[in-house]
Amino acid sequence: MFTVTDSIQLGIRDYLSLSHIWAACYFARSAAALERVDDGLPSRSERHFAQIVASIGAAADFLDGTVNELIQDARDDNPGGPTQHMTPAQRTAVATTRPLTDLRRSGVLDKYDIAASAAGVLPIARGLRVGQDADLLLAVKNALSHSVPETVTTVADDPSALTVQQMEQRLRMLKLPRNPFAGPGQPFFPHVVATHRFAAWCCEAAMTYVEAYFRLFNVPPPFEHMRPSLLT
Repeated sequence: MFTVTDSIQLGIRDYLSLSHIWAACYFARSAAALERVDDGLPSRSERHFAQIVASIGAAADFLDGTVNELIQDARDDNPGGPTQHMTPAQRTAVATTRPLTDLRRSGVLDKYDIAASAAGVLPIARGLRVGQDADLLLAVKNALSHSVPETVTTVADDPSALTVQQMEQRLRMLKLPRNPFAGPGQPFFPHVVATHRFAAWCCEAAMTYVEAYFRLFNVPPPFEHMRPSLLT
């Protein structure tokens, strides 16, 4: 006769940020396919635009999710997910970051800066191309998520945020091709600029920022093992 005196508890952590970047790249590829070939199904232009919007949103969510997972894993002393290649000392340093509940009103890139500073690492300068691109991606995502018909913003609610005019000016500087489905009277943003190349640029901007950030700690980015599936 055997008596069980101990119990085993299993815990599983889910890292949705990787699903976000996979989805972003998938939607970008799907948009490219619609630009190349008419699949004969209805609403081709509407499906194309939806895929661009979905790709941009997922790329931005990947940026936000990654830093949230990094901070939470470090605070929980969990050597997995974004912290799996960090040393115990690095995780301990990142763990001094304020809890996510205290950072709800902080911008996405601000959270990256706060975690880097807590770990004694110099944050990525906003003036660098990698920082500017990530900032632009997040501005585009916010503009799409909080769009108001017939509204043109000349002053940003957040003094550090880009205005619609600044965002559009920076998008034009990317010199992306014109959306083949955009009508002659549609605005540059969000319709004329909505192409596969734009979605691919957003994916690259997100991944480049995350990779540059983790290189500050001399470790590979969390998506390293997924690179072959993250083509755009």
